[in-house]
Amino acid sequence: MQRRHFLRSAAVIGAAACLPPALSRAASAPRFGLLHAASAVPGTPFVPFATADCAACGAEALRVCVDGLHAAGASPVLADFTLTALFDTLEGGRVPFLAWQAAGDNRHRTRFVAPRAGMRGFELTYRPTGATADVRETLALTRAEARVLMPGHYLIVSPRRDGSAVDARGLVHSGNPLQPLSEPGDFDYLALRMEAIA
Repeated sequence: MQRRHFLRSAAVIGAAACLPPALSRAASAPRFGLLHAASAVPGTPFVPFATADCAACGAEALRVCVDGLHAAGASPVLADFTLTALFDTLEGGRVPFLAWQAAGDNRHRTRFVAPRAGMRGFELTYRPTGATADVRETLALTRAEARVLMPGHYLIVSPRRDGSAVDARGLVHSGNPLQPLSEPGDFDYLALRMEAIA
């Protein structure tokens, strides 16, 4: 049984290695981005989560506040969007939790508490405007050097209207957690915060 599993895994890895480089990158590259700002002080830069400084925090759990979806001006990039939190189990599996779903004017908010060592990421399910099929991808919320959730302000940013990735340079916090970017761009974004529980 183990030999069969190993051979199957090896075959998948070997097939992936045979793909042209452009196809390999396209298959593994996320379409959405995760940006982080250490605080809501106006002018605090949003940076890619992968390069954000690890915040010091002694809390065992964080309150996750999902503050709503902000569309790219009058022409949204997304027709539908659902956010599912992924929690690790003691058995090594993952338990999904519906954290937020687009509805109505997309301004509703949700809150939940997450153990810092138990929640690892989000699964995104979305449908771009004009498309007929949903797309799924995952965003990691922890890194090798920081295996627990990090407090701060986050943006989950869609691709731009032309399909390119959002460049975080120049994006700064407005000071308003409910609308962290003062001007709409040509991308949709979901604003959320992770705060230590007092």
